[in-house]
Amino acid sequence: MLPFDGQPPSESLREQVRVAMRRALQRSGRSVEQIADGLARRLGIHVTHHMLYAWTASSESHLSHRFPLEWTAAFCRETNDTGLAEMLAGELGLRLVDADLVTFAEHTIRAEVHQAEADVARVRALRKGLIP
Repeated sequence: MLPFDGQPPSESLREQVRVAMRRALQRSGRSVEQIADGLARRLGIHVTHHMLYAWTASSESHLSHRFPLEWTAAFCRETNDTGLAEMLAGELGLRLVDADLVTFAEHTIRAEVHQAEADVARVRALRKGLIP
């Protein structure tokens, strides 16, 4: 169950999306045109740099322009930046975790469980006098 407090999203959510997208675009090392082209290829639809500018503009005239949520993964891949997804997860009280880190943690936990089971078996054997 998500930690939902029954309140509507904060008024600043639109601004947080805009800022996260703008940062990702700036950090990407690619032009806005290149990212728009990459999004168009990934999504199979028409995406222009003008759309990206509208979604990241701070002026009041662009407030009606909203970035489609279903494009978030493609945007993160094209910019090589997960800031937008991390911000959205944070709004839900969640955190993103790298898949490699999860795999490492799972392997570590399995190894520790295996070692604990072996330790329990050894203690039981010691108690029964099977091991000197």
